[in-house]
Amino acid sequence: MKAQVLGLEQVGAGHAARVGGKAANLGEMLGQGFPVPAGFVITADACADAVAQLGLDDALRRLRGLPPQEREEMCQAVRRRVASAELDSGLVAQIRGAHERLLAGRGDRVLCAVRSSALAEDLGGASFAGQHGTYYYVEAATLLERVRQCWASLWGPAAVSYRSAHGIDEAAVAMAVIVQEMIPSEVSGVTFTVNPVTGARDELVVEASWGMGAALVDGRVTPDRWVLARDGLAVREQRIAEKRFMVAARVLPGREARLEEIPHDDRRRETLTPELLRTIAQWSLQAEAHFGAPQDVEWALSDKQIHVLQSRPITVTGREDIGRGVAGRWVLFKPVVENFTDPLTPLTEDAF
Repeated sequence: MKAQVLGLEQVGAGHAARVGGKAANLGEMLGQGFPVPAGFVITADACADAVAQLGLDDALRRLRGLPPQEREEMCQAVRRRVASAELDSGLVAQIRGAHERLLAGRGDRVLCAVRSSALAEDLGGASFAGQHGTYYYVEAATLLERVRQCWASLWGPAAVSYRSAHGIDEAAVAMAVIVQEMIPSEVSGVTFTVNPVTGARDELVVEASWGMGAALVDGRVTPDRWVLARDGLAVREQRIAEKRFMVAARVLPGREARLEEIPHDDRRRETLTPELLRTIAQWSLQAEAHFGAPQDVEWALSDKQIHVLQSRPITVTGREDIGRGVAGRWVLFKPVVENFTDPLTPLTEDAF
């Protein structure tokens, strides 16, 4: 049987067509000495073969032309079929073997993260951030189920709609899956190697919050934020947020909820020391230098060690001239309202 499971150290930029942009970038950085957690990748061939066995070609071809309600019903049916698909025994053996090698010598308490790496992901003109599956706290007993769920997330309504809007051919859709040692993050964050709000290329922005990165990426918490000068990494702006919640690195027995309240003493405490802030910025600039374009870098901090979890090109940046000379009233952007956790007062309304 053709190898459909590869160690991250075996892949790089030349393998993106088999393992997707996310996995290719991780393998590339691992080869360059970046602190990337160990792992392996199940190639997109495995996903394509599994989906082909289900006989879904006709349904997938019709997806784009369906009205929204019918499209969602079809997507649900496809996801159910893919998530319950029986895997080839040879593929199962490869996955199990790679998982055992990954955990060897790391102790019984090590958990894994299972992450999507779609072939259309992290393209220069598109970003599927947050639209495909990512799963934490994965043990051997749930590993195969999570792999299938990552595949099924290709047909989430947001992902299908996004592909349609960007003219991405449904026939070319396939998903590689990354399995990595899960970092029990004390602090997680992202770095943008250009200012994503103003577009200023002489600045980089670091955002950080307590715990795992899931709550930060999907906007459930307001992070600490630093704007650094690219030349010399001096801090130009600093905002220490009131961080009320975090996603814990481990789920305690008897608890299903991952979101926990942060102790009051830590809510206004800085998540990063100046030394760690500078080191994170340096790794992020190295990623930009290697890939030759501004990067959005995800990272995690555990036991004072920095781990790089992802680097992808920044597809959209702000422009300083937007809004200048425009008369009229401000319109509040929907995600701002969704993620604003404090009560709105009359003074707040006046300010806006």
